Order: sequence, then C-alpha cells, then structure tokens
Amino acid sequence: MRTLFTFILRLWIDPQAEEPAWEGQVECVADGARAHVRSAEELARFIEAETSERITKPPNSHHQEE
Repeated sequence: MRTLFTFILRLWIDPQAEEPAWEGQVECVADGARAHVRSAEELARFIEAETSERITKPPNSHHQEE
C-alpha cells in the first residue's frame, strides 16, 4: 500500500533583482506546515523532513493511503 503526501509549491522570480533567482513557498497540505525556500536543496530538505516524520508515526489523518 502506498502513502500519498500532498504539497503545494509556489515559485516566483523577482525580475527587478540584480541577479534574478527563484524563491518560493512549500506547504504540506496535511498539517499546514510551510517553509520559504530559495533552492532545490531547501525544498528537498523540507519535503524529506515532512515525509520522514509521517512515516515514523503510526497511521493517522496526516496522510492518505491508496
């Protein structure tokens, strides 16, 4: 049985910045946890922290099983 995790990712680029770079916000739908991210590494760390936390807990309402 698979465990489904849902995240909302918003990304933007400030075109007026001296060196345009993306940044964004990621949100875990299950618990509303959010993080401001400025790199793929920060995004990956947030997702890993959220998913590993859920995997180690007993099944509950924080995720859906398919």
